[in-house]
Amino acid sequence: MPLTRVLLVDDSAIMRSMVRSLFESQPSFEVSGEAENGQEAIEKAANLKPDLIILDLAMPVMTGLDAAPVLRKMLPATLLILFTVHEG
Repeated sequence: MPLTRVLLVDDSAIMRSMVRSLFESQPSFEVSGEAENGQEAIEKAANLKPDLIILDLAMPVMTGLDAAPVLRKMLPATLLILFTVHEG
């Protein structure tokens, strides 16, 4: 069974590390890359072609909310999960 390739996108290195640890504990997932903002996510996704993108909503340069439609159009079969740790 092929691994599900994951791209982690969050401006917090600590959050990316924690989420990476969760995925790496599961044998069916492979973290294929990380990005710090939406623009970097678009660039990396174009090269990596992940199966799943975990995308923070609030980031500098380009938010996850702004990057999501671009990623959806670019990679329509890729699953997107948007999240945030901010209240409200």
